[in-house]
Amino acid sequence: MKYNVIDIMPGMDYAPGDEVLGAVEASSADEAIAKVMRSIGVDSLKAWDPAGYAKHILAHVKAVEVN
Repeated sequence: MKYNVIDIMPGMDYAPGDEVLGAVEASSADEAIAKVMRSIGVDSLKAWDPAGYAKHILAHVKAVEVN
């Protein structure tokens, strides 16, 4: 399936489409998020502070299936 991974942080006033961090093929929403975070280099933070990564990164992104 194809997913758009989007930024859902409150207060961000994106124009339509600007909230998309990346589009990937993945078997699940979690996999899509992991792929996009890896592609932009953010996943390296996970090794240093898994709880902080979940709180400050993963809490503000969502994978949306694209038809």
